[in-house]
Amino acid sequence: SADIIPAINQIQKKLDNTTALISYHLSEEGLLSFLITGTKFNYFRTSLNNVFYNEIESFQNSLHNVDQEKNYDGTIYAMNLYRVLIRPLKHGLNNIKRLIIIPDDELNYLPFEALQNEEKRYLTEQFSVTYQYSATLFDQRKNTSYARGTLGFAPFTNEAYTDETGTVYSQLPSSQNELSNIKGLAFTSTSAKKDSFVSKANHFGIIHLATHASINNEDPSRSFILFNPSEKDNKLFSREIYNLTLDSTQLVILSACETGTGKLIKGEGLMSLSRAFAYAGCPNIITSLWKASDKTTAFLTGQVHYYLEKGLSRDMALQQAKLDLLANKEIEPRYKTPSYWSHLILIGNYEPFHKNNNWWWIAIVLIAGAFIYKAVKNKSLSASRKA
Repeated sequence: SADIIPAINQIQKKLDNTTALISYHLSEEGLLSFLITGTKFNYFRTSLNNVFYNEIESFQNSLHNVDQEKNYDGTIYAMNLYRVLIRPLKHGLNNIKRLIIIPDDELNYLPFEALQNEEKRYLTEQFSVTYQYSATLFDQRKNTSYARGTLGFAPFTNEAYTDETGTVYSQLPSSQNELSNIKGLAFTSTSAKKDSFVSKANHFGIIHLATHASINNEDPSRSFILFNPSEKDNKLFSREIYNLTLDSTQLVILSACETGTGKLIKGEGLMSLSRAFAYAGCPNIITSLWKASDKTTAFLTGQVHYYLEKGLSRDMALQQAKLDLLANKEIEPRYKTPSYWSHLILIGNYEPFHKNNNWWWIAIVLIAGAFIYKAVKNKSLSASRKA
């Protein structure tokens, strides 16, 4: 069964020496945290009170505030939550560069990357992060025939949309930039239709949806992704995603997510989308916990594509994109607060660290060069002897 929890030693055999898995469990007694690395297993108990849950809510409100007139005020909450969630595990994280985090209940709504240590350094400056909501942590499929290239959709490049309920979905002018440099096929504005997505989706290794999504926490099956309204059937519901075949696709990027109602997006709705894509055959999704600036989102996703092309793993590509934004001197300081970059998270399967295999090609070139050099040298010696 896919829901069978693997034994600790099975998990340890899968983890490389740069990766740690952290599993959190909330109860009336407090917080139980498990830390698993390739060689260690530890657990920690922490007593909690209502202050902890209030700080989670305050931190969320700070993150979701992208009002240009208000300053980010989440640092104190980020540091307090770090003390509870990360500091007890710190000694077990020496030499660790990548985290797999399994959150629980309220923790589902947090971007851990935005937590800050005593020096106010963000967690993303220390670790890449992959989130997992299933006990099946590792992709059991041996699919080595993923399609290549990227399929992109940006339905709202030119205008906003108001649906039959009166919900307004804003124009996303920077979404066209998100798709401008992808290596594949891009549909924008009125060409970004649902039927085009359904017919072409399984022919590409990466799908990038620069559009709106509505998350329904009361009935997650009614969460949907929005395509251009030039056709009446423009909502792709999570229950429809389950019926797709996406076994040639290894990553979906859903980069401009929002409820349309201003409510906080909660974990269950996001889980419905990520689980739907996983059930359809694609277990990895980069998605958004709230609607941030489409300009910073476009920057981040552009960098993600760049680093994936370079051969970085999915989690490290997203981490490096965030670090690039924080380091970029051309980006205004207010866009470097977590409200504008920590909304994008990776939910998916563990991807073992792999170095770029270009050294094989270098070796082949060197060997070929040696043979050519030897052949030319022998020919030259033969010619000189004849002379």
